[in-house]
Formats: sequence, structure tokens, C-alpha cells
Amino acid sequence: MKKLNSVLMVDDDPISLYINNTAISELELTEVFLFAGDGEEAFVILDDYFTRENEYPNLIFLDLKMQAMNGLEFIERVKTTDRYTLLINRIVVVSSSFAAADIEKTRDMGVKWYVTKPLTKDSLLSLLASTGRGEFYFSRSQS
Repeated sequence: MKKLNSVLMVDDDPISLYINNTAISELELTEVFLFAGDGEEAFVILDDYFTRENEYPNLIFLDLKMQAMNGLEFIERVKTTDRYTLLINRIVVVSSSFAAADIEKTRDMGVKWYVTKPLTKDSLLSLLASTGRGEFYFSRSQS
């Protein structure tokens, strides 16, 4: 499996960040992990990373429910800010919600991947296998 240059995880729950980081590390997908506690912090990290590396992270694992700027607000800013619009194709929603309304809303906003927490090796492998297909991908993780 090809390594990713970097991934950004956006979640305000340290336990979720730890679990997601562990799943990604076990598959050795990348050596560069970036972390943000909310959408606002994520944009600061994205801008800083782009300034240093002249690229954005390959994937952005995004929680929906956060205090400051939530996942839906983050997606909306990505869609409406020219320098971020291509990032819509790199967002993977990783949420505790498997409500149809949340899934449909993110799909309607242009997000292609939605995985319920916890992120596991199996859900990551399925997700990565789906990336070239172009259709919407939903996975309900089994804990």
C-alpha cells in the first residue's frame, strides 16, 4: 500500500484522536500526523503546512461534533474558499453519528467518505479500497 504524505485529524476528543491515530499507525499509512481540536485550528494548521510543504495533507479525518467550528462549518468553508475547494475530495468524516440526516448532509455537501467511530484497520482498508471508485462511501464500524 502506498504511503500518504500526511494526514490531518480534526477532533476535539483526545480518546478518538488516539484511537484513530492508532488505526492509521498500524497500517503504516503515513509518518506525518497533524492534529486539530476544531475546524478553526485545522485551517491554521492547513495554512502552515501548505506554507512549509507546498501541499495539503492527503486525507483529512473530520469529526462533525466539535465545540468551536464543527465539521459541517469546516466543510462549508472548504467549499466556499478558493484555496481550499480541492480539499473537499480529501475529507473523510469520522463521526459517532450514523443518523441518515448527518450522512445525507455531508454527501450533499460533496464529501465522498463517511465512517462511524471508532476508526479501525478494517474500516480504513475498505475506505482506501473505495477511493478510486468515485461513489459515496459509508461504513459503520464494528467496535
